[in-house]
Amino acid sequence: QPAIFALEYALARHWQSLGVKPAVMVGHSVGEYAAAVIAGIMSPEDAMKLIVARGRLMVEKCETGDMAAILTTQDKVEALLDGVTDVQVAAFNAPGNTVVSGTAEGIAAIIEKAKAQDIDARLLTVSHAFHSNMMESMLAEFKAVAESIEFQPAKLDIVSTVSGALNQGEMSTAAYWVDHVKRPVSFVAAINKLPEQKVNLCLEIGPGSTLTGLATQILGTDKCRFVHTLRAKQNSERQFNLAVAQMYANGVDIKWAAFDAPFARQ
Repeated sequence: QPAIFALEYALARHWQSLGVKPAVMVGHSVGEYAAAVIAGIMSPEDAMKLIVARGRLMVEKCETGDMAAILTTQDKVEALLDGVTDVQVAAFNAPGNTVVSGTAEGIAAIIEKAKAQDIDARLLTVSHAFHSNMMESMLAEFKAVAESIEFQPAKLDIVSTVSGALNQGEMSTAAYWVDHVKRPVSFVAAINKLPEQKVNLCLEIGPGSTLTGLATQILGTDKCRFVHTLRAKQNSERQFNLAVAQMYANGVDIKWAAFDAPFARQ
């Protein structure tokens, strides 16, 4: 978790140095920490303090559990979970992609139930049952850490993936980040807010291109274009340079003097 945050924050700052300024931001799970720092809600030092505590307490306090992607409509996922107490929705990732999280036994039962209905269900490779009730045992200690953080009002627009709505100040509170640990990631609702903000170009800032694929499923490509910074298992320099070229081709005014920096040549 600290490594993902560090990478995303560093990439975001580098994009800013190239003249790319966000009109509005959306962060998926840990990515929301990086977005919050760029928005001015907390300092990078405080965010790192919080994300380190988040990861440490999950390991120390929480049972592991499992997660699975259920590739069907939300109403069918809800039907699968009807009456189930040890599995919850962890993320609404796309109209046909919902992630569930819970005990290993519960997830195994949901996968079998889904397959019996010819629904594609895939076990995910994760360390813990994130964004589920299995995070409950860490919340008290995490709350104490969150309450030690100095939060500020956001200076840039950011859409919350807890509420799926534009931040109205709630993200500048300790309670929000405690709630964020166990609440599902409302990525579909958050991405659907972007057209209201007149967004027509989305840049994914992270180690891969997963969110670009999900956002494309949500919005389509008619009114919005999508660029990812990096792609897993691909040459990072080539991928970053390609992303810069794509942003430029989509009308973004790149500061080329800043691009000719050590980072770009590594």
